[in-house]
Amino acid sequence: MAGNRPAAVGRAMAAGVHGIVPTDTGLPRLIATLKGVAAGCVTMAPSLASSAMGLGNPGVGPGAKLSTRESQVLRLTAGGATVKEIAAELYLAAGTVRNVTSASIKKLGGRNRFDAARIAVEQGWI
Repeated sequence: MAGNRPAAVGRAMAAGVHGIVPTDTGLPRLIATLKGVAAGCVTMAPSLASSAMGLGNPGVGPGAKLSTRESQVLRLTAGGATVKEIAAELYLAAGTVRNVTSASIKKLGGRNRFDAARIAVEQGWI
């Protein structure tokens, strides 16, 4: 079943789903997913986001000038991941994730990390 996850996530996103969580998701992840959806982001578990969309830098527009790392962090943020989860997923310190997030917020003119992720998703940069 794990091999079908990326395809299933892709189909769900194409159908317009806004929140995706595995059936074994704990309460903290479920709450983070709901917060992300409420903020207007497509939200999913980091493991699903990274397997379904990869962690590259596809489609970053020239106006955004997002680095690969900023794109990775914003993609996982849009998936509802916490700073700690993003740090673990990308093998970074939590402080590094906060610094990258702060730079992304400034570049995109967002109010917070979820708003920056929303802007990047709407523009097709992540």
